[in-house]
Amino acid sequence: HFIPMFVGLGFSQQTGANFLALTALIATPLILFNGWLGDRLYKPRVLMMGQIASVLAMLFLINAGSLWHLYLFAFFFAYGESTAPVNHSIIGDFYGRKNFAKLNGFLGVGTMFGSMLTPVAAGLIKDQIGNYTPALWGFLVVAAIAAFSLLFTQKPKRAVLAPIQAS
Repeated sequence: HFIPMFVGLGFSQQTGANFLALTALIATPLILFNGWLGDRLYKPRVLMMGQIASVLAMLFLINAGSLWHLYLFAFFFAYGESTAPVNHSIIGDFYGRKNFAKLNGFLGVGTMFGSMLTPVAAGLIKDQIGNYTPALWGFLVVAAIAAFSLLFTQKPKRAVLAPIQAS
């Protein structure tokens, strides 16, 4: 829906395609940067910065009236999407190697369903209402809730087992 969203905002298909490519180009070094950052900072904060970037991206896209809004959208959207490596590494940090594959599998299933349902929902909204704005506001709200939730994310404390007493 990237290109149809741009067309719906009054920009050409070519502009939409150019910004899709630009977003991918921007995201590539940001993925490496966020991986590096995730190794140095508290991972929930890095993920929170990505969600805040997603909120800003949606605001710039919803209010896009010029190419500068689109450039800002492309940067913030790419930044928000580029925190994915931190999602995976936080699982290892929080839950260890024993549960890493299982929990990554659950994350993958959740991501897959989100990737399948989000475009369908956006398309249905566009078909029913005539534009993508309500879907973009929905994405913004979900990212804002995620950012707020990450404020309270803490590494789980390991249970301390009492020593076994010999009888």
